[in-house]
Amino acid sequence: MSGLGGGQCPGESHGYNASVERVVHVPYTVEQDETGWWCAHAPLPGGGANGEGQTPEEAVADLRQALDGWFAEFGVPEELTVTVPDVA
Repeated sequence: MSGLGGGQCPGESHGYNASVERVVHVPYTVEQDETGWWCAHAPLPGGGANGEGQTPEEAVADLRQALDGWFAEFGVPEELTVTVPDVA
């Protein structure tokens, strides 16, 4: 028993809105194209998200911005399952 009376949790009040943050791990690849630019790709439903840059770090940073846009438009999936073809 909490001793607070009324059955409320500490910090609980009517009209209180809490934001919830969730970490989503998204697999991605980074490759250098024939022109020397780096391309990062995350396979997601509908084709995925892409980023590019002059360095691998710039490509991943650009991909993060693309993912922010993708999540804003389509929402964050409850579970991220990606099927990867078996490469022999």
